[in-house]
Amino acid sequence: MKFDDKREEHLAQITLETSRIVHEQPILFLCGGKVDVKLAEPESVRGALVEHLNKTRCDLAESITLAEEFKDWIHDSIYRDLLVFESDIAHISSLIVIVLESAGALTELGLFVRNRALRNKILVFVNEKHYEEESFIKLGPLRHLQDIKESSVCAYPWEKIGNTEKVDMKGSLKDSLAEMRSDILAIVSDQDKSELFNKDNEGHVSFVIYEIVKTFQALKITEIENFLGKLGLAIGREKTKRLIFLLTKFKLIGMAKRGHVEYYYATKDIVKVNFAGKFEPTSAKLSAMKFYLTNDSESKRLQVIKAVCLPPSSTPPPPVVAALPEVGAAV
Repeated sequence: MKFDDKREEHLAQITLETSRIVHEQPILFLCGGKVDVKLAEPESVRGALVEHLNKTRCDLAESITLAEEFKDWIHDSIYRDLLVFESDIAHISSLIVIVLESAGALTELGLFVRNRALRNKILVFVNEKHYEEESFIKLGPLRHLQDIKESSVCAYPWEKIGNTEKVDMKGSLKDSLAEMRSDILAIVSDQDKSELFNKDNEGHVSFVIYEIVKTFQALKITEIENFLGKLGLAIGREKTKRLIFLLTKFKLIGMAKRGHVEYYYATKDIVKVNFAGKFEPTSAKLSAMKFYLTNDSESKRLQVIKAVCLPPSSTPPPPVVAALPEVGAAV
């Protein structure tokens, strides 16, 4: 017995206008000096901060994405405009942490500060020696940020080794790291844990993509684009590719290729959108699986689901779909 594809019917039960974006699991974007995990000891403040968060088993360690993850942003013409790229990253991020220790970090600060929607999401760590100077940095972007939110700029001492760019891990930075961690935790805990969905916010649209992929387990880009359209988010192929690219970099979704077909799947089981309306994700997932299991055309998708959506140690259940509850039934 074959089951019909009712994925669109389930999505039609979503009321997107009153849905809420969930921020219980923060996403941190960290900019600054060089980070090289192969080194025995970090050479930058940013590297030392990442190491400190991991060593102290801070919950935020798993939430960090480094700027280096996006070095291929211009490949395949995914992004043609740096400003659009930076804006999309910032909309997905819960907090943008910038350690001012390199020319690149200063450039990133300037880009983010220019975006009015993102100014409340920025936390800057600056060397106290530089902060005390009447420099362009202090008089320009840092003063601007402090006028908006005083706690967005934090000055701490750290020293370099001789005339090198390497930070002295045995100096005052050692004590500063714990305070930096506290600053990040304080801002994240202070942020709203949810907000109303806004279709003009690329971060919100990205999270809708994540939830659709998580529910239906393995989707082609054409399906993602179509399902977004059914929800009133006809953003087109170019923007869909952009947002999928960012979701993969923030480790929310992955891609698996079976034959010549590429499928996207969720890499985390967290909630990013509380959908309003009568939509029930468990029923939607079961309904989709019934369709996949009883239609030969879905064999590639099923292989991907078995490979990436089930724990490695588990044995996939036999495809006896008659035993599954009907769509909409209590589970």
